[in-house]
Amino acid sequence: MLACLSCLDLDTVECRHLKADLILYCKIMHNLIPWPVDRYFNMCVHSRHTRLTESIGDFHISAVFSRTVAYQNIFNHCVSCWNNLPSAFTSATSVKQFINALARVDLTNYLQYRF
Repeated sequence: MLACLSCLDLDTVECRHLKADLILYCKIMHNLIPWPVDRYFNMCVHSRHTRLTESIGDFHISAVFSRTVAYQNIFNHCVSCWNNLPSAFTSATSVKQFINALARVDLTNYLQYRF
């Protein structure tokens, strides 16, 4: 199945789902939809500038604590993927610009390929 998808240069359903969630994150971060950022994510602010924090962009997030599994699975399953995107991608000025940048990123480290 994966061989057929690669021959046609198509993404798997899991990869398309991950990209759709990242696009949703982008829309939430830039207030393009009426969902408040602080309801779904904690924005991480680093007070110290060190070698480890200098690559972290303005849109570095952490998951909001939730006691329900359903809520965690909806919004928090690709926080690490978002945080590892280059800051030039997460601070894109438009959704179209973010989608174009996302097409150039290798997301295979965040895919599980469970069938």
